[in-house]
Amino acid sequence: MHIWAETVEGFSHDLHMNLKQDGEGVMFEFLKVVAEIYWCRESGAPVTDELRTLYNELLVEAKDFMKKQML
Repeated sequence: MHIWAETVEGFSHDLHMNLKQDGEGVMFEFLKVVAEIYWCRESGAPVTDELRTLYNELLVEAKDFMKKQML
């Protein structure tokens, strides 16, 4: 999970938010799904179609959120 922690820290820094502790919003939900995908890959479990779909849906929302935050 080191990669996930670095990812969250990077987003937290760039967005000026504490995404490790502020457990709400689209970025938090997106990073939860990212963590699930990392867990699947590390444990050898399959990444389900439902998880892939949720990731793709949240990715669109996360990108929109990031664009607004970076203005």
